[in-house]
Amino acid sequence: MAIGLYLLYLRTSNREPPSFHLFIARTYSCAMNPLPNEWAIKHRADFCALTHRPFVPGEYFYTLLYHDADGYRREDLSEEAWRNRNENIRPFSFWKSRYDPLPQRRGTCAQGKCGATLPAFDRIE
Repeated sequence: MAIGLYLLYLRTSNREPPSFHLFIARTYSCAMNPLPNEWAIKHRADFCALTHRPFVPGEYFYTLLYHDADGYRREDLSEEAWRNRNENIRPFSFWKSRYDPLPQRRGTCAQGKCGATLPAFDRIE
């Protein structure tokens, strides 16, 4: 609407409209970062944020993402807590996931049992 009024003003004042090709193919003088550093979101929790009950493997849960002054805050809720939540508090985003525990680390190198690789680090100085 504003562009239409502007063009009408130009026509009635006997002025030429600006050429719109000036607005095409402009390069930016600074690098654009599509994902700024404020997108630091913690990894999913192993328990419900409201009930503190641990998730069971295969259980569905909801992740709610809130935008706070410090960045983004993540809350993982069980289906029961999702149904009983305060719907007036609206998250920035939310989604439903299935809980699968992370695979256990083997721990052999952490326990010093992979001696073939550890001495190589002793020589680096």
